[in-house]
Amino acid sequence: MAKGLIRRYIWLIDTIRSANGITYEEINRKWKRSALNDDGKDWPKRTFFQNINDIREEFNIEITCDRRDNKYYIEEEFSEYGSIRSTLVDALVLNNAVTEMPAMKSRVLLSQRFSHENLGLITHAIQQNTVIRFRHHCEDGNGKTLMNDILELEPYGLTYTMEWFAVGRVLQDSLIHIFALRYLSEFSNTDKTFIPPEDFDLHFFCKSYSLVEVINKQIATKKISPIIDDGNWFEASRVEEKH
Repeated sequence: MAKGLIRRYIWLIDTIRSANGITYEEINRKWKRSALNDDGKDWPKRTFFQNINDIREEFNIEITCDRRDNKYYIEEEFSEYGSIRSTLVDALVLNNAVTEMPAMKSRVLLSQRFSHENLGLITHAIQQNTVIRFRHHCEDGNGKTLMNDILELEPYGLTYTMEWFAVGRVLQDSLIHIFALRYLSEFSNTDKTFIPPEDFDLHFFCKSYSLVEVINKQIATKKISPIIDDGNWFEASRVEEKH
């Protein structure tokens, strides 16, 4: 996909999302004034409708038109707090803003923690249900080492809250943990595979930090206060099999 086309799609998504309802004519007027529109031409309706379809296919973002006022809206699911698509689009929106006005570079500071060199390895392991190995290392404020362990993890999922966290069961202690990726290094794949709990709900788990017991594939929850150490290691649950 051409770089200019991606920028146009992101511009359209952000324009509709920010307006919370906007007509094609209003969109077209804004587009003609945009610095991303090199020739200042209109956005032809046929192209506009095709672009909406492309956005649905490429980004899985649904743009709909309310025929009562002929305004375009983005489905609420995309705007839900914590949506990874929303976070990614926000980053691309900022990139568009810097493209439109290079002086913005000195006025926008992005956290480097949004990018992580091992995200690809972890997401692949999640897709294939394979165990990953890494070193978990962290220090306190005085430089004293708190942890420096090689661990193996069944990755259940990823979550992003100001930085990336991996969620899964550590083989060494059969506990489900949440790790901040900045404390992990020396990543590698293993040949071990696993079957994730059928009823494991990543959203619920990360929101409540509940104690989860897996007994005969039935998950019961008991709310507890999370155990948090200086290494951002949240000890959340123990997985046990009933014999």
